[in-house]
Amino acid sequence: MAELIDWTDNEDIVRLATENSEILNEHLKKFLKNLFPKQNNNVPTNEEILKSLNQFHTLIEQISDRKECYEFLDYTLDLIAGHSVVRDIFLQSSCGAIRYKLIQLFYSLCVIRIDHCKVIENIVDFILSSYHATLSLEDQTLIQLLYVLESNGFNMQKYHPFIWGESGAQFYAAKHSQKLPFLRSPNIDEIFQNFNGRYFTNSISCFPIDVAIDDETVPILEGIEYSDRYDPRFILPMFYHFLSVQSIVKYHKFITYGCLAYTISALSSYCIRIRNIAYRILARFHHHLNCAKYPEDRQLWIGLIDFIRSGMIEENQRIECSHTVMFARIIEILLNPTCLLFPTIRNFLIHTQSKPMNYRSIPFSLYTACISNMDGTNPISYMLHQKFIINWMIHSLRTDCDVRMWHKRQTITDMLTYYNSPLCPIDNRPLIMRLLQTIAKLVEGIKILCQECAIFAWINHQLIIEPHYGSSSTSSLNKDALYRLLINIWHTAYMEYRRQNKQQQEKPDQYHHHIFYESFCFELIMMMSKIIYKVNDPERIDTFVNICHKSLKHLPSNCKRQQQQRQKLIKTIVCCNLPINLETLLAAKKQ
Repeated sequence: MAELIDWTDNEDIVRLATENSEILNEHLKKFLKNLFPKQNNNVPTNEEILKSLNQFHTLIEQISDRKECYEFLDYTLDLIAGHSVVRDIFLQSSCGAIRYKLIQLFYSLCVIRIDHCKVIENIVDFILSSYHATLSLEDQTLIQLLYVLESNGFNMQKYHPFIWGESGAQFYAAKHSQKLPFLRSPNIDEIFQNFNGRYFTNSISCFPIDVAIDDETVPILEGIEYSDRYDPRFILPMFYHFLSVQSIVKYHKFITYGCLAYTISALSSYCIRIRNIAYRILARFHHHLNCAKYPEDRQLWIGLIDFIRSGMIEENQRIECSHTVMFARIIEILLNPTCLLFPTIRNFLIHTQSKPMNYRSIPFSLYTACISNMDGTNPISYMLHQKFIINWMIHSLRTDCDVRMWHKRQTITDMLTYYNSPLCPIDNRPLIMRLLQTIAKLVEGIKILCQECAIFAWINHQLIIEPHYGSSSTSSLNKDALYRLLINIWHTAYMEYRRQNKQQQEKPDQYHHHIFYESFCFELIMMMSKIIYKVNDPERIDTFVNICHKSLKHLPSNCKRQQQQRQKLIKTIVCCNLPINLETLLAAKKQ
């Protein structure tokens, strides 16, 4: 492999750019050729490529304000945009850290030399072809770059409607080779076919409610990185364009491809601008349904949107996830008439259309309708109704408000009772356990589980009735799930405790009710000690010891009662039936 060029000497690079730019340009070409050879011989490792790209990126940022280097920066931008191997990496979606670093480098060069971008042919086509409309860091950087280009005079209207990703690469390649008319725009079917079904399913089931639209910029969102969910900042405006007066959209395709369900899911967003776009999309789609040439089933979808309109008390009102997920599930079932759940959902909608209905009461009514149809005469239908309810609850539990809604209906208690019922198929028990783990990730969830549902007593009951650990795979899976449930409870409670403790330090005059009730740590540690008993797993034992340490460290001991609780907890830890070789395992792990 040829020696990679060192780009750490900034002054030497500036001197070359001033005195002999041709030599510097040759260095750059050799640098890219060594990093990304067209043959598979002498290919550097990913670590070497990343190290070199990081050095080069640092250099670009350090010389960005040096006018004598502008020509070199322009040449670098041209070379990266035109390098065949680099373009192939851009157009892929699974090149990991190398692709992200190249996109960051490309973004920096475009921002620094924004005027030069205007003379690069088809740069917007290249960016759109590399874009996949997800919330991955790579795609967030690319959509931010598109916004920067538009803010600096690029006319994005001529690219509407946008077509992106692999379909975009094929479309623009055919257009530039003059196999398509120059003014030919992508049709709606081509764009619909570009959607990834799995991405849409994930986006609908777990809509990114924390994503916000900013009027002035499109920032990269900290802590939000989902490579398998679509970015609503791009998708929703595109839907709105689809349903413009000039567009002719066949409404059944808008529904079939998941666009309607995605729009409804967006009504749970915390961002009022996203909800505003979603409501405007629904209003336009409602108009399209009323004007549809072939009525057939359109009244069903009109009624569904009317359900959403019912109960609106303010403009751009946020709808809880428990409701939006329910509507998305209903749409999924109505699109499949052969589904055994179809009669239940259809009859429910027809029945509710005959009387005034507030959308807030629909979850309870639908829950009751599904329960009443679980008559057991058809085992498959019976299990599907169960799974529908449990999956609906799992995907709708996103906020404390959602937990309170389900608890008000006593469904959490129902699930705890149903878990050990003979009517519960074995296949549904992991779903119920997953539901409990989801509840335990929310503060309101652990309050309800621990203080109102006696979750520790329920876990202890499961440990008693289950066979000996390791005697069967089902038993092992159950105890693993119980262990994860306890870990979720501890993590949520501990993070909330730290948050409240921080608030108390900032506002010592205000009273703060801590989530730790007196016996919380005692009960948690007792349950964890029973689960990890006879489990030769150093990692779990280490986690258990850390939890014990944090519990003792943060438990208050101001009064005599609190000191007694603290001493009782210490005795509990000492008396736990841990493996005999605990000290050996921990010592080995530390080494």
